[in-house]
Amino acid sequence: MNDQQAKILLQAFEPNGSPAEASLYVEPPDGLPGQLADELLDTAETNRKFLLIGGRGLGKSATLRRVGRLLGERDVAIAVEIDLDRMGIGAMSVGAFDLTYVIGLAILARLPKGSERTGLGERLLEAYGGAQKKSLGELDEILSGVAGFAVAASELAVDSATVPGGAAGVKAAAVLAAPVARAGIKGFVRLVSRLSGEIPLVAESSPEGRGVLGATAAIAAAVRAHFQDRPLVVLLDGLEKVNGGGLARVEELFEHTQLMANGAWNALIAAPPAVLSTANALQSMGFETRPVLGFVGHPEAMHELLRKRLTLAGGDVYETTDPDGLSRLVAASGGSPRSALWMAYYAVRAMRHQKAAALTGAAIDQGIARLSTELNSGLSDEDLQTLAEIATRRRPNERATRLFASERILAQPPARPGAPHTYDIHPLLRAQVEEWRIESGQRP
Repeated sequence: MNDQQAKILLQAFEPNGSPAEASLYVEPPDGLPGQLADELLDTAETNRKFLLIGGRGLGKSATLRRVGRLLGERDVAIAVEIDLDRMGIGAMSVGAFDLTYVIGLAILARLPKGSERTGLGERLLEAYGGAQKKSLGELDEILSGVAGFAVAASELAVDSATVPGGAAGVKAAAVLAAPVARAGIKGFVRLVSRLSGEIPLVAESSPEGRGVLGATAAIAAAVRAHFQDRPLVVLLDGLEKVNGGGLARVEELFEHTQLMANGAWNALIAAPPAVLSTANALQSMGFETRPVLGFVGHPEAMHELLRKRLTLAGGDVYETTDPDGLSRLVAASGGSPRSALWMAYYAVRAMRHQKAAALTGAAIDQGIARLSTELNSGLSDEDLQTLAEIATRRRPNERATRLFASERILAQPPARPGAPHTYDIHPLLRAQVEEWRIESGQRP
């Protein structure tokens, strides 16, 4: 393997890099993306809201992008894709009220310029901004397309603006991605988020809530009419990075207010990480939940994920990679694609350091050891007790959410249809948890 091939692999295995190209996608054995595309296009039921739930790094974003591609291939829907994270909107900086406004803007961008779009846009700005409407900027500026959707988020210049209303005002800016190539508009929408320390809760029945829902419903109706009554589907990503506060964010966005549930469109949303039993309670709030478990119980799919990336480098890179080492890596991942990618990434770095000609078993073992060190670092006695309880009882407790969000706890498929999901600790944590159990006198 030459240095250029190694660099290709480092880019392919980098979990925090740009989204993987479509050719690297591995279809989950349960066929979830196809099922979701079918349900989102079902015109017999409207305004359905699906939440992809599960831990971080298990494939929620990949599933959402795959559904977007399926909708594009069928070419029968108006698909509006929004990726908050890639475009610089912090997951912790916006509430359901802000997100409803953001979605309304992204849908509005599908209409051609004209008096109808202007009227609908001004109504939305008034509903969202109220007395602060002027601080949001001019509608044409907000909706103006910026060429080059593929520009990396790190290369974007994000302006800040002062929002009046507080003692000192609030400075914030965010960028919203609205890839709407089928409408001929391809670019970014800039908005100023109304931040004031804590994000205010806006109920769907409040004057502000009714105003934004009414404005976005009018926008959705106009866009549907413009596209001959095609289904309108919003795909929302980027709510993952919540610093361990996944449960709180799930409750704030989807339980404490029904703004997100009452939007006049079908939607598929990659939810913040929270244990499945908690997220499933949201079904009574108007959401349909779909768990994403990675490749737990499907090592062959994980092997395929790695094979596709190894062959991307060309030559005989895959054929010369140590097969037993790959099997050890797959087993050590516990079914988490993100864990597998990090270990492979670290293995390639170790290979370059060793100046080896191929991805050896020794380099792979170093990659596994590196991730093991990271996962085992910083665990308190309370964390270890929680992990020990999960390993024994296979059920989450109130302390499990943060560990679940950091991939230290992995959901497992139900033992039978209709049975609840169980949980297990990451394989790389088992040795430390067992040592803690022995030292503390805990019974297994």
